[in-house]
Amino acid sequence: MTHLTIRKEVRDRFWSKPPEVTSILLAAEDEDKLFAKYFREYENRLKYCNDIQVQIVEPDMAQKFRVWIGNVNNYANNGGDMY
Repeated sequence: MTHLTIRKEVRDRFWSKPPEVTSILLAAEDEDKLFAKYFREYENRLKYCNDIQVQIVEPDMAQKFRVWIGNVNNYANNGGDMY
């Protein structure tokens, strides 16, 4: 079982209050499924939301995700925009 910690930061519309920060723990059978789950549920789904930011907390997992998402097949097969 592979785990990944995400930091999710939600701000109000006018950025007048401090952000609401939560940590989310994702788990999956292997890294491929874990990164696919993260991309579908957080990275891709929230990319046009200006008031919500998500990021991977662990630097080594963040680097592995960058390599994984750099493969166009992983990006396209998990709902990435392919214009």
